[in-house]
Amino acid sequence: MQSNYFFKKACLAIAAAVMGLPVNAATHTQEENDLYEHLIMSGQSLSTGWDWDATPNLSINNVAGNYMLGDQIWVNYGNPYTNTGLIPLAGTPSKDGKNTECPLFGAANHIQLKIPGKYIATSVGTDSKSVEELSKNYPPVKSNLYITDFLKALQRAAALKNVEVHCPAIFWMQGETNYISYGTGGMPPGTKPVFDKNEYKELMVKLKNDMQADVKLNYKQTDNPLFITYQVGGEFTSGRELPIGMAQLEASNEYEDIVCAGPVYPVTNAHDGQHLDANGYRWYGEMLGKVYYKTKISGENFKPLQPKKVSRDALDDRKIIIQFLVPVMPLVLDDKTLKKENAYGFEVYSNRLSRPIDKVEIIDDCVVLTCTSSLPLTHKIEVVYAGGKTKGKGNLRDSDDYKAFFNYEDLESKGSVRPSFEPKGADGKVIYDKPYPLYNFCVAFYYAIPPEETVGADVCAPLDERGWQATASYSGSAHQCWGSPNDVLKGSAWSACSAEGGVEFMVDMQKILKFDQIIMINKGDDWGRRLLEYELYVSNNGKDWGANAVVSGSFRNAKEGDPLIIELPETQTARHFKIVYLGNGYQWSINELWATSCDTPVGTFNINCEQIVAGYYDMLGRKLSSEPSSGIYIIKYADGTTEKIVK
Repeated sequence: MQSNYFFKKACLAIAAAVMGLPVNAATHTQEENDLYEHLIMSGQSLSTGWDWDATPNLSINNVAGNYMLGDQIWVNYGNPYTNTGLIPLAGTPSKDGKNTECPLFGAANHIQLKIPGKYIATSVGTDSKSVEELSKNYPPVKSNLYITDFLKALQRAAALKNVEVHCPAIFWMQGETNYISYGTGGMPPGTKPVFDKNEYKELMVKLKNDMQADVKLNYKQTDNPLFITYQVGGEFTSGRELPIGMAQLEASNEYEDIVCAGPVYPVTNAHDGQHLDANGYRWYGEMLGKVYYKTKISGENFKPLQPKKVSRDALDDRKIIIQFLVPVMPLVLDDKTLKKENAYGFEVYSNRLSRPIDKVEIIDDCVVLTCTSSLPLTHKIEVVYAGGKTKGKGNLRDSDDYKAFFNYEDLESKGSVRPSFEPKGADGKVIYDKPYPLYNFCVAFYYAIPPEETVGADVCAPLDERGWQATASYSGSAHQCWGSPNDVLKGSAWSACSAEGGVEFMVDMQKILKFDQIIMINKGDDWGRRLLEYELYVSNNGKDWGANAVVSGSFRNAKEGDPLIIELPETQTARHFKIVYLGNGYQWSINELWATSCDTPVGTFNINCEQIVAGYYDMLGRKLSSEPSSGIYIIKYADGTTEKIVK
């Protein structure tokens, strides 16, 4: 019955328009008077409309036909609901004052204006919670948020007298806590939330399945509500491989009942750079309403702007070609809706080291990235968009002209503050009192291109870190500030607070390996917290480190943005290595860390027992014009073997 309901409403709405009647006149028949569509939003603070800048509610007026359970949209946050039934949906701050413009206001009002009917809007999210903490099986049961908030909302709606309730969609806006692996809301409680792509995806899909099953049980409906997720990002973006954002995108491409509405970065932020302002919340709510209409009502197989194929350019070894799935052509590099990011949000890595991008150009449904230097065929190439370097933002979008119902407002005129950047039109002026643009901006993504050549493969190749374990020890006043040591191996930041040293960072590679370099990356604000003076030790058992360091040094004079490479005086063969921090005045941070091996296998020789030299390379894999007279460099021989030279 429910699937026919949407079809019937659409047909009646068209008929009303043809006859010149109000749409409501055709859709509100006696048969359907008592059917309410329950729109539910779950997640963490962005799903609730967390108010950072004390911004006003924008959705203060009721759109006829939209209701809420009690006198606020939130089932929690002080909702005093006492069987008061349905009240017209209108924006007021939550009773505890923490939330104002919940995105569900914008979504529900957009849906009502697009396809009129009777809707109930309920927010069941809770700020700062991991996907584990919002799950049905998260202990203890007595304080389980799934039971106290989500199930409570279903039960309250199901208990309404003389109405039939149906849930067509659940909106999901969560992932920040998992992205930064913050707190102890993992499974079991007391552990860190998952940061792994596949683990997060599994938990999110399990939660979706539980929600759908409980909706069907409570409302006695036969169809599953659609699960519409945003893509988490912005300043919470963490890890080069973007595990949480990629989990949400991949799930939407793998499951028919999951749709990704796209990233949240194009809309306006609050001044903390992490939450949204009132415009941003309502703007993204309209985006959710658009995607709901396209999928649930129009039956489109909506997919956000995303790559279809990532490849090298066979004619130019400096170029990467990315072909996109484009909802509405043409592609645009947009620096009006949001500020221009470096390389428009794109990053390229060769053997894990960043390669500068000289040019970003659009050709039909492709983006072509031209790097400053060649990308060796023996290297693994990684392509990132809207990653950590640009704080989860980029400028690529399509040209969807789908219209919003609500306008971008000047928040300063309402007693609040303006965001650091405001969207502008083609004339360069801020779009005050004009509809929100609902373009499809490209999702954040990470994809890797494997090496195309393995013969002679690499000048100092990164070792496989899978299974490695990192720990840290602290003495004196030193202590952990942020993240965990294992986060560094996953491309996420860890920080230790210490002015005088007293911190040791240890890595267990799980087996004895040969290695020649330890490489660390510090990004953005963490550059000032890079390792300065240090010592490095090795061990086979993690206990006996020897009396003397293998090497010591300083990165005090390193060039900002460069990798911090600890060159070992000779190849080390060990299971463990330890970096001892000797202090830099305040805090030591690492964003990424890995080890490389320049181990030289036995090569082949010419008739005079001399190996044939194919070329000379620096430690970043760049070919040199001749053999250096001093320093550290690599010789690559014709048989593919390599040798590290220290002069």
